[in-house]
Amino acid sequence: MEMVLRAAAIYLILLIIFKIAGRRTLMQLTNFDLILLLIISEATQQAMLSNRLFGYRVDADYRHPG
Repeated sequence: MEMVLRAAAIYLILLIIFKIAGRRTLMQLTNFDLILLLIISEATQQAMLSNRLFGYRVDADYRHPG
């Protein structure tokens, strides 16, 4: 169940990011856009496979000390 929720959260975040960025065809993409797409896909993969979401630790059982 956790994996489904994590996938849904990542999907919604990426959907919002890509809606804000606008629609481009492959011919309009620059080298920077392609590299950024690879970085986003790698960050998404790491978020799906570990307890980290874009570099931040995600832990449902974490309790703040104090």
